[in-house]
Amino acid sequence: MSLTTFATLAEFPDAWSKHGLLDGPFSAEQAAEFEREYGSSKPNGGTEHWRYAAFLNWLRAKPDARRTGQLLEAALADPDPPMAGNIIKKLVASPFCTEQMLIAAVEKVAASPDYYVKPEELKSLFEGSRSQQQ
Repeated sequence: MSLTTFATLAEFPDAWSKHGLLDGPFSAEQAAEFEREYGSSKPNGGTEHWRYAAFLNWLRAKPDARRTGQLLEAALADPDPPMAGNIIKKLVASPFCTEQMLIAAVEKVAASPDYYVKPEELKSLFEGSRSQQQ
């Protein structure tokens, strides 16, 4: 299965393809596993666990500031707010998160309770990561 087909069927937001976040062996393995499980059909259930695994793979790789911003863009566009909220918290706590990234994340979670994240929590995580750097 192509990565483009996998991205479509697993509902990855466009930011994943735009930034090349689905390149590499992990994504190829995910696409092959997805194809074994579902063929070329979209599953009846949710697809957030595929995206969550891809996010975690990137977080384990300790992304730099550029990638952190790209991952945040993907999380802010994700169709599953509860899962995205969890990833947003991890990204905001990254030492590479900028104030501009924090503002974008705060605006998004403030607009919907479906993220299960409060803006104050994101601000606290951001400040906590700053104090650990000093």
